[in-house]
Amino acid sequence: MSLVGVWFAKFASAMGGALPAGAIVGGGLVIGILVGAATGGGLGGGGGAPAPSIQTSDVLPCPDMGPPVLSVKSGQHVWITGKTADGKYLRVHVGGPGVQEGFVPAAAYSLLGSLDDVPVVSCTQQALIAFAPSPGESETTTGSFEPSASPSPSLSPPPSATASPAPSSTPRATATPRGTPRATPRVTPAPTKVPTPKPTPKPTPKPTPTPDTTKPSVGAPDANPGQIASCSGAQSSSISTEAFDNPGGSGISRVTLKVFDASGTQLFTKRMTTAGSGLWETTLSVGDPFPGGQSTYPIRATAVDKAGNSATSSAGRITVIKSDFC
Repeated sequence: MSLVGVWFAKFASAMGGALPAGAIVGGGLVIGILVGAATGGGLGGGGGAPAPSIQTSDVLPCPDMGPPVLSVKSGQHVWITGKTADGKYLRVHVGGPGVQEGFVPAAAYSLLGSLDDVPVVSCTQQALIAFAPSPGESETTTGSFEPSASPSPSLSPPPSATASPAPSSTPRATATPRGTPRATPRVTPAPTKVPTPKPTPKPTPKPTPTPDTTKPSVGAPDANPGQIASCSGAQSSSISTEAFDNPGGSGISRVTLKVFDASGTQLFTKRMTTAGSGLWETTLSVGDPFPGGQSTYPIRATAVDKAGNSATSSAGRITVIKSDFC
């Protein structure tokens, strides 16, 4: 049996039985990966034994799901049976009791072949297998595997056991620095346009009216009847007059009747009311504060317009006979 055949049989025994039906063999070698190792020259290339970069890798039941079903030791071989659509996880054959497959992060494994033909799978799909030499073996320039002078280490611990890594012989992985993220440019908002204030419109000046300085015109009061008496005849008389303001004037505000005695002394006044068309009226009776006896009294009307201009009429006459004994 060739070295590859011996290695293949040893790997199948360590992984829990024969290879699955989907295994792919190309160029006499099974395509595979090495947990946490960096390859010397890839599939078919030269180089020495790969150096582990991590100590253990958890095998998950599905991507980003736990708990782990198994922990794979650095340098241990696994069988690739599929890959996720985004390429972040690989499905591997576990071969443990009750658990045949699981998922591992692709970034933790060093590939010795191409994954182009590896099918995209979910947690239940079938896929293919692969393996790679352990740290105790090396790949020759012809593409075959040869064991090193030191005894070959055990390929796989029991599924339930997690091997402890050597504390000092395994160098720590050197993280590949990620590219410096570009700063998101800030968008400077366009300056807010401040509306230009509109000037307050000035009110249209109204023409100042010409002051009313003209006195109104008022006629002499007329008494009907011209005589009243307390004992016989009429006891009251209707007094009327006409009062007008000048054209364009402010208008008549009020008209007052004034009663005087024979000497010209004002005895009393009475407010007249408008009857329309410039006519103003009031009433005098024997009950008004006339002196006793018989006498003829001058009566005058005073008109005042809304601008405060006033005018007094000429005198009218009324005779009053007032007696306590009839």
